Amino acid sequence: MDFKRVIVLLLLAAFGCRQQDPIISPTYTIFPPQDSARLTLAEKWKAAKTPTPAITQPIDQGWRYVAGINESLTDFEFPEWERAEALDLPHRITLPNTAMWYQRPVFDAIDSSVLEVNADDGAQVFLNGQKLERLIDDRFYLTATAGDMLTIRVLNNAMAGGLRTVKLLPLANYRDYKNQLALFRKAGAAVDQVLRLSKPSAKAVEAASLLVEHPTIENITRVEALLSAYPMPSDPVLLNNKGRFELNWLSSGNGQATIFAGNDPTNLTTEFIVTAKQQLFRFPLEQLGNASFYRIRQLDTWTQVYEVPKMEQTAGPFSFTLWADSQGGWNTFSKLMSYTNEYDDKFSLGAGDLVANGSDSVQWKSLLTSLGLANGRFPFYLVPGNHDYDGYYDDLKPKNFNQYITTPSGKNYFSWQYSNCAFIALDPNEAFPIGFDASDQKQWLLSETESPEWKSATWHFVVLHQPPLSQGWPGYHGDEVVRELLDSVYESADIDFVVAGHTHDYERLTRNYGNQQVNFLVVGGAGGGLEPEGEMSEEPVMDTVIRKHHLARMFVHGDSIHLEVKDPDQDIIDQFDFIKQ
Repeated sequence: MDFKRVIVLLLLAAFGCRQQDPIISPTYTIFPPQDSARLTLAEKWKAAKTPTPAITQPIDQGWRYVAGINESLTDFEFPEWERAEALDLPHRITLPNTAMWYQRPVFDAIDSSVLEVNADDGAQVFLNGQKLERLIDDRFYLTATAGDMLTIRVLNNAMAGGLRTVKLLPLANYRDYKNQLALFRKAGAAVDQVLRLSKPSAKAVEAASLLVEHPTIENITRVEALLSAYPMPSDPVLLNNKGRFELNWLSSGNGQATIFAGNDPTNLTTEFIVTAKQQLFRFPLEQLGNASFYRIRQLDTWTQVYEVPKMEQTAGPFSFTLWADSQGGWNTFSKLMSYTNEYDDKFSLGAGDLVANGSDSVQWKSLLTSLGLANGRFPFYLVPGNHDYDGYYDDLKPKNFNQYITTPSGKNYFSWQYSNCAFIALDPNEAFPIGFDASDQKQWLLSETESPEWKSATWHFVVLHQPPLSQGWPGYHGDEVVRELLDSVYESADIDFVVAGHTHDYERLTRNYGNQQVNFLVVGGAGGGLEPEGEMSEEPVMDTVIRKHHLARMFVHGDSIHLEVKDPDQDIIDQFDFIKQ
């Protein structure tokens, strides 16, 4: 994800946002620039190209492949290559939750190079059986002699996976590319600030225009100096951190910020000092007390005025949103999130694959920027998916998820309640292949379903990324390990809904397990690329399969729930009523 797309994201989002009160003058705005100088600047930056390595040598021929058998992340042996299949790259097949092995001899000596591996979902690389050091961006240092054996173990936690490409970069070329990419991203951040400033100086616009034409460190420094008093914050995102609701926002600058709060939006007098940690600010919502409004200041930057969300739970009807697989499709996802300003939802539920590459911190910042379009009006409960682990297949810890996202338990699995609904969020991605035996999740699930909070609820939801049942991907029927766990507890735990993503479409199915009616929802259309039209799996036969981007909402009214699903144009693509049996 590059900063050009972030700019487009923000401009598109503007059309779904409410106009600000004229007495509020935020330093930054998401509305498109109207003056000709900034319109020209925006067009120039849109045409700029993201740097790519100048010299790459594809290694796409002469591979042999064999599927792994019964392997965990660390407990494995090299396969028997006698049964291997000869092939050329790219190679991708439907083989969920399986290790895939590829091997090829080194024909010519390789000196001081970097190996770039593009694989689903992650890869481990071995030279003569010894594991190579991984760089932060899924590349590997490589020096080899002719006759050495290169082996790649692809760890597929998705439906289809495999080895897409392998490329060799000279180390000097790789370092130059990394420097150019870092400059490009810094230039994009500076241009973005100028484009979004409410009243930029002519000097800043001129300097940004020169920067687009010549993205040098000197020109970046010049623009940053002109903007040094105006760090750019994202809008706040409300998350639950171990039972405490917190406002989260990013800023282009570190240091301190001040929250001004009160009950008169034109006279906010109560001050709170907040300190950033790696440009991420967190502030406990409870500290705002009885205030109704707040805004944030950092140096000379002022945000708009936000309403303080009221977190008391209603006993009457309420609504919430459901989505999954935003997965880097920020333009679509931002458009969907911008509509939430028109809703009176109590929370929003994201069922995994929040980003496309979990190792890329820029994508997590883009996610928080998109979530900020809700202006902190309600909390998000976010569950990790397999893509949120990308890049960390050495220890299976979603490091960026844990840095940027908080949960009610501090773990990747958690529970919460609202009114007459109880929710349990699971994460089978803590193990490879996916499963629940690597942690205490299975026992925790059984314990949660016996809790007073769960027992007293009318409606019971289980949320996770991989669905137990799905039809939209040819050859994929849902994940067996999820079915094995949930099939045994549907009736005893009185589970009403299973909400998932993973398959990039919308699916709905109602099925009875003994005396319990269970409703399966796949809401994997929040932004990532959709499943192609055409063939589907023969079973299970879902009641509905729709291949469109979408956002789902549930309206809870006692013993009944109304489901409404809309596409990015706000057209209803499905609606259904559930009555408690």
